[in-house]
Amino acid sequence: MIRSFILPPDQVARALEAGGPLVDLGADPERLKSMSIAVVEVDEQIVAYWVCWYGLHAEPLWIHEDHRKSPGVVGGIVEGMRSIIEQSREPAVFCVIEAENQDVVGGYAARLGFHTAPGTLYYLVVQPLVETAEEGT
Repeated sequence: MIRSFILPPDQVARALEAGGPLVDLGADPERLKSMSIAVVEVDEQIVAYWVCWYGLHAEPLWIHEDHRKSPGVVGGIVEGMRSIIEQSREPAVFCVIEAENQDVVGGYAARLGFHTAPGTLYYLVVQPLVETAEEGT
């Protein structure tokens, strides 16, 4: 039997027992309790999961061209962002740096500890669902 559901927080250890990237990443079971985990079971065994968690999206970063080499300006913006991140207590922060800004902005992000993520970033803009005429009322 195949069953799809959201894993209750008190059962997150089951996702770790299933294996996969949560184990590879060394996910903290206590942290997982604050996340939402969609799972699929086959014969009561988790065979798939997809995790959602809150994270900060830091974007855009801008420093006026005349001040990009100023240690005070660069250090100030990095420290400001560090403060925001620490105060947020979110489990992750991500940013998108366009290819044409990689040489400059990438260096600032690296100073804060960002690194290039594996894979390709995809995003979904969540909008209210709209019923089509075929779906009715």
